[in-house]
Amino acid sequence: MRETRKRHAVFTLATPDRIAHARVLLTSLARHDPSWERHVFVINRDDGPPAFSGGLAIQRSLQDLNLPDLPSRFAWYEIFEAVNSLKPYGFRRLFADGFDVVLYLDADIKVYSELLEVREALSQHALLLTPHLTHPLPPDGLLPTDAIIRHSGSFNGGFLAMRNTPETRSFLDWWERTLALDCLPSSCHDQAWLNYAPCFVSDSMVLRHPGYNLAYWNLPHRGLSWVEGEAPRCAGGLPVRFFHFSAFDWRKPEVLSGWDTRFRALGLPPAVSALLQDYVLSLRSEGIEQWSQAGARLGLADGHAIPGFLRDWLRQEPAFQAVARAGWQGGPIEEAIGEFLLLPDRAYPWLPTFLGRALDSIPGLRQTFPCESGFFLQDLASWFESVGCRDAGFGSLFPSHGWWTRECGWEKHLRRGLERWLRRRRGLARRQAYFRLARTLRNRLLEKNRKKEPPPQISIDEKPLIHVYGYFLKPIGLAEAARGTVRALQRLGYPHRAICVQAGDWSGEGASSIRFSLPTRRAHIDLLHAQWYLLPDLLKQHPEILHWPKPRVAFWAWELLEAPPGAREASAHVEEIWCPSEFNAKVFGQATGKTTRVAWHNLDLESMARDADLSIAEELGLAGKCVFLTAADFLSDPERKNPLLALRAYVQAFPKPAEDRLLLLKLTDVEGDADYFERLRSEAARRPDVRFCRLRIPRARMLGLLHASTALVSLHSSEGFGLPIAEMLSLGKPVVATAYGGNMDYCTAENTRLVGYRVVPIARDFRVYRKGALWAEPLWEEAVPYLQAIYQEWLQGDHRKLRPNAWINDRSFAMYAENLRALERLLQPAPIEIQSRTMSATGSASATAVPVSAP
Repeated sequence: MRETRKRHAVFTLATPDRIAHARVLLTSLARHDPSWERHVFVINRDDGPPAFSGGLAIQRSLQDLNLPDLPSRFAWYEIFEAVNSLKPYGFRRLFADGFDVVLYLDADIKVYSELLEVREALSQHALLLTPHLTHPLPPDGLLPTDAIIRHSGSFNGGFLAMRNTPETRSFLDWWERTLALDCLPSSCHDQAWLNYAPCFVSDSMVLRHPGYNLAYWNLPHRGLSWVEGEAPRCAGGLPVRFFHFSAFDWRKPEVLSGWDTRFRALGLPPAVSALLQDYVLSLRSEGIEQWSQAGARLGLADGHAIPGFLRDWLRQEPAFQAVARAGWQGGPIEEAIGEFLLLPDRAYPWLPTFLGRALDSIPGLRQTFPCESGFFLQDLASWFESVGCRDAGFGSLFPSHGWWTRECGWEKHLRRGLERWLRRRRGLARRQAYFRLARTLRNRLLEKNRKKEPPPQISIDEKPLIHVYGYFLKPIGLAEAARGTVRALQRLGYPHRAICVQAGDWSGEGASSIRFSLPTRRAHIDLLHAQWYLLPDLLKQHPEILHWPKPRVAFWAWELLEAPPGAREASAHVEEIWCPSEFNAKVFGQATGKTTRVAWHNLDLESMARDADLSIAEELGLAGKCVFLTAADFLSDPERKNPLLALRAYVQAFPKPAEDRLLLLKLTDVEGDADYFERLRSEAARRPDVRFCRLRIPRARMLGLLHASTALVSLHSSEGFGLPIAEMLSLGKPVVATAYGGNMDYCTAENTRLVGYRVVPIARDFRVYRKGALWAEPLWEEAVPYLQAIYQEWLQGDHRKLRPNAWINDRSFAMYAENLRALERLLQPAPIEIQSRTMSATGSASATAVPVSAP
């Protein structure tokens, strides 16, 4: 009997204010079907007093669900959304505890008879669902309608039962990932996603018994009768198994549901009214008056609350999306969100973000405080501190007084004078023009005053906090450079925050080991991984970068000796430029006059070995072959990577095809230059040992492709650094490369088969490359003997095993350490010269300057 009980479990989720509802559910289940072992996960920041003692249920904490993103989930979601997103974790937890069959029931359900059909169905099926409707609703214009139910999903999320099978576990994996960010009203929270359940789990069953999940939406065609002392009956005289009191308010027992108008218009049938009265009595007996005062805790500490309009804005922010997806670590998330919302608003730079968003989101506020002029900050701040903080629902997330209320004396006089001046103006057009003039004047004065603020300083023994802004989730070299900077900071022990500045496809892309954060005012240094042409957008999206004085470093890469247009103008916003090679540093140093430093890209060698998806070798038929790999992205001029020259060198080296050898052309975005691609296809038409791979593959599969390849052929016209070349060299594989560009920082005659070149002008304009600029034309014929030699070595057994070499990484970390120490010296207080008078042997006084550090 104990083994049978162990195999069947039922669970529900309850916030503190829903404890009484959960007790009614579990008490009714224990009475009518005690064979289920009952569990309840209490969704609360603290465990609190036990509410399910006496054998009613096993009370479990939120921590038992092992959420990877516990803090950020309760910041991303409102409480109702967050609780619904936890359902798959409840199934996962109980399966891990050894239960074979698990049933979920919403807390606002009451059981009225034994669940015979559930037990029988689960003996034959792996997944059990109940439909919202089994008949159309009356076309009477009352709610709910068929259209509303369609939006809500075919199946109700208040009931779900599963057996522990590979298919159901796979479904739970997908459901967990989906509900991490998409348990929102647009998908009716978790319910609409259940439409996929019968598709993903082949052994599914829809339970059509009318006594299951009886509720306001299906009551019109199921009916209800109830004779005192007996179980309620529904359509066909079948017993009601459980009734779902969805959106029922126990204080208004005459209303069936807050989402129903049909029974409000037509009146409650006597049986339904009696059922509601009985449910209210059950709730009162379980202490509903006491428990309803507990409040629905958001999961944030100390009663902090995020207003709905701010949460909607946060959900659109890439930095917060990355934090929510990756999970938050490193201190209270409330503090980080508070700091983030106190940063300057991009639309109103003179306001903190939370006031700027309030100005746009709260009806009538912008008309009351016309902040277009920039002179009503104090009035807006006074409104927030007096009534807005409470009325807008901020709770205690922000202090009652903040830096936004402080006003310099000159600013107050300027504001009052200009307000008097503006009030004398007449005419809408003229008034708007004066507003713009006044705003410009005030902003310039504020900017001038801000520049007078001293930059942040640190002590000699203190390491600065560093912001790393980057496009971390993009499958491009710019993203890998940002990830490399984070790896260097981790290795060197610098406190840092990685801030994702643009949303992207969450396919990993090497960012799985990075914990994303939100920016803070407390940062000492900003490292900006955004090319010069992306820098204006980054600064607009993150105005806090320029808002306070601190060293700002741009990380730029370029492929030509001619400086790119716009680089000099963009460099005005930064103090230094870091580059991945001496080749780049020379170009940007001459073009901008800024300090330039070299920091090679470093490679995640552990990830290259651990995360590489080796299955791609079998899929592309590479196993057991000598594979020469050439990669090119056609959105960056294909004539820079020259896959056509690599093809010609391969064909000349091996005039006849062979089954144990091939050239793999890894090409992406070939639509960027369709003519060049057609030339490639034409020259490779008669060579079955030349293959094309045109997919943009995830990082893990690209690593697998590097592992599966014997050698890399890079007959490039120029490289800023040459990340694939560095990766192959670090794996200990042969590389054939042009002896030109940023790769020559680490490519030598000993580790690379170098190909000569001629310097030639670019023959056409292509995107960022201008006609007439100089780059290399590789002497591709020199690659022919190299390819032949590599093939012969492969036949003899060489190059079939990895020989990893970490020297590029070690040198990269050393460069970062040197560059960061230089930045630290900028942050340390300047020495103060103290004049110390000492007497000479002759008795005359001489002055000696003794430098000491300022306190």
